[in-house]
Amino acid sequence: MYSAHKFSQALIDRIIKMLFLLVVMSGCSYRSDTPLLATSTMSNMMEDAIPSVEFPTPIPTYTPAPADLSGYVVFTGYVEYPIPEIFLANLDTREIQQLTYLPSGASNPKWSPDGSKIAFVANEAGNSDVYIMNRDGSNQTKLTDYAGYDAQLNWSPDGRKIVFVSDRDGSNSIYEVDVITMRVVQLTFGDYSDGEPSWSPDGKQIAFISNRTPGSGVFIMNADGSDVKKVSKMEFVGHARPVWCPDSACLIYEIDVGKNVTKLYLLNLTMMEETPLLSEKDLTSSQTTEWYASRSPKRGYILIWMFSNDSNLLYAYDVNKKSLYSLGLYGSEADLYP
Repeated sequence: MYSAHKFSQALIDRIIKMLFLLVVMSGCSYRSDTPLLATSTMSNMMEDAIPSVEFPTPIPTYTPAPADLSGYVVFTGYVEYPIPEIFLANLDTREIQQLTYLPSGASNPKWSPDGSKIAFVANEAGNSDVYIMNRDGSNQTKLTDYAGYDAQLNWSPDGRKIVFVSDRDGSNSIYEVDVITMRVVQLTFGDYSDGEPSWSPDGKQIAFISNRTPGSGVFIMNADGSDVKKVSKMEFVGHARPVWCPDSACLIYEIDVGKNVTKLYLLNLTMMEETPLLSEKDLTSSQTTEWYASRSPKRGYILIWMFSNDSNLLYAYDVNKKSLYSLGLYGSEADLYP
């Protein structure tokens, strides 16, 4: 699904540019009961950005958010396009704070399991490397230093390591870096394109995307890189961004269903059954794209960015209750804590 990602990311970049400029102009604040941008205004602004596909009017439905759905969301946004920066949204005070001010930009923010750090990718002299910083944006520290591509990161559950993708061996492979010693270890090998690693909550396995089979698929391996095996069921379709369920018993990932639309699917690793994550009661349109899922480290909510021509919001999904909650916030590559 890598070619589809490139098209989708270009679309995302154009949309987020327009959306985030409005956030900045509005004083960097939002209301939980009102999206940052009115529906009619958003439709007009995105007229040129939407691909040539007819979208019905999709209105995601959701249950009122529970009292404990508070905390902080880190996400990628823009002040000056096309340079991305990282922002922090406080779901309690409704305030947004810019955390990075880097000339070449920063992206892919991820909360550490204890919420004290944020890992991210920063570009310097045309290279991308893995960094960490304090939750307020201070003490930005480079963990990898490679004249190429280091990105697509994810924390280990104990907060000691970060798994990431690098092309330092000639192809995209998965590596880990120790946050304390900065020692880098290669985990996958071969002439493949491996990407988007995700560490299981129990720390035992890592899920990732690979082109080892036609159309790309979802694979899992032990945390040391051994025993690689494919787990996704559909063939000849694009897969992307696997995320573990809170109990490590299932995986959630994107599948390209055509017409520039992706859907989230849940794979039960015991029954090996692959089913759509969201039901018809959650969505009134099959043309709503669901992507950029991530899991909050403490409470296990699955954060989902859903996009259509008149709805473009972040949602939190409770896997156990099968309930969808709107956060009333726009943002790309978002991650929720706790």
